[in-house]
Parts: sequence; structure tokens; C-alpha cells
Amino acid sequence: MPLIVNNEVTSDHGTGIDCVSPAHDLESLKVAYHYDLSREGHVDEHGLLTEDLGPIFSGQSVFDPKTNDLVAGMMREEGFLLTQFPFQNAFFENEATKERVILRSAKSWFLQISERLKMKCFNELETIKFAPKLNHKETEQTHKDFETLKKRRGKKQKDLEEIDSYYVNIIEELNDFNDWCISDNNLWGIPIPFFTFKDTGNILVD
Repeated sequence: MPLIVNNEVTSDHGTGIDCVSPAHDLESLKVAYHYDLSREGHVDEHGLLTEDLGPIFSGQSVFDPKTNDLVAGMMREEGFLLTQFPFQNAFFENEATKERVILRSAKSWFLQISERLKMKCFNELETIKFAPKLNHKETEQTHKDFETLKKRRGKKQKDLEEIDSYYVNIIEELNDFNDWCISDNNLWGIPIPFFTFKDTGNILVD
């Protein structure tokens, strides 16, 4: 099994070895881009393993404990399983339905946040009157100011709300902003119209 170096994995937590799953984890995706690894996933929108994994695994649910037993059994037969013990992995949870959720990559539309676009945003910010005044300080200095203001006596609730607003550094957040996904796969929002070729399924972009 190939091994790669990732500084996000530390020796003081767990075994110091972690699997790479680019289609289901953001840190793994960054590693995949760095080492030019495949970023294709093998789980469909229903949480089932896809056909390209073969007839044994195709259609198996990632939420079904029997799927783990199936994988472990195959590894044991091939001599790849060193040891095995029960472990309950943490899942994301849908707050509304309380259903377990897994992260998976999907084809999406992104708006590239270029330096030119950021500069336009900065220029627009300068035309807006903020109350309290727009914060241009670094996070560390802002936090010190925030703590100082909080400790002052006689502060009313309205004043505390203003302090909380002051703590947010819009300039710094905008600087750290990555490309913006404008096609979230949600049941709400404004749909994006596009056309595809019938024979290939490719998107018409021109």
C-alpha cells in the first residue's frame, strides 16, 4: 500500500497513519491535489457503493455495519488485515431529521474569487458607513481590544452587541475567502439553468 507524507497527521493522536479519501474529506482533497492523486469517489447520492467497485461491493450501503464486515473479510482473505477491533466512528448529523450524513464530492459550479474581485470588494467596503466603524486591525489586536472593552464597567446590552460586531474583521475574512460554490446541492435557492449534449452529457459552456 503506497504511503505519502502529510503534515496534518500527528504522532500524538491515534496511530500517526491516516487513510486518504479525497472524495469525502477536505484535508484529503488537498493532499490529492498536492500529490496528483485520483479524486473520484465511489459512493453515490444514496450512500451506496458504486458499480465500478465490482459486483461484491456494488450497492452496499456505507451506513450498514455488514459492509464493514464484507471489507474486513476480503482483506483477511488477501492477508492484508493485521488486526481488528470495534470502533464507533463519528458521523455528521442532519439537525432537522437527525439522520447520519457523509461528505462526498459532487460536480459543482464555482465562482473564482480572484485578487481583482477582492480589490473590487474592498473598494465597495470603503463606500459603506459601518456602525461601529469597520475594523481594519489584525485578529490578535482586535481580540485584545474586544477583551478590554468587555471588562469596562457599566456596559449595556446594546454596547456589548456593538463590541461583538466590532470583533468581526471583514477585511481579514475577505482576504481568506476561497472560491465560492454557487451551486450548492440543496432543496432551496435559485436553480442555475444550463444545457448538456444528449450524446455525451457534457455541459455546453459556450
